[in-house]
Amino acid sequence: MVTDEQILATADPALMFDKRLQLAHDRMLLCPSEPETEEYGKRWREYLAAGGDRTMRDKGIDLENWQRYREAK
Repeated sequence: MVTDEQILATADPALMFDKRLQLAHDRMLLCPSEPETEEYGKRWREYLAAGGDRTMRDKGIDLENWQRYREAK
């Protein structure tokens, strides 16, 4: 399990203006559950509550950060 501290440590600070949105975005994309599950729905609601614009291509976050963890698995 990737910690919040790890996510924030690897995000490019020049791209990340909103830590809460960065965490929610990365957690959403790293969610191992299927879209119809409760866990996935929870992650989606957290993303929206953090200011996500429903595109998953939000400005103010490092859009590629989550891939660093997916590739490491």
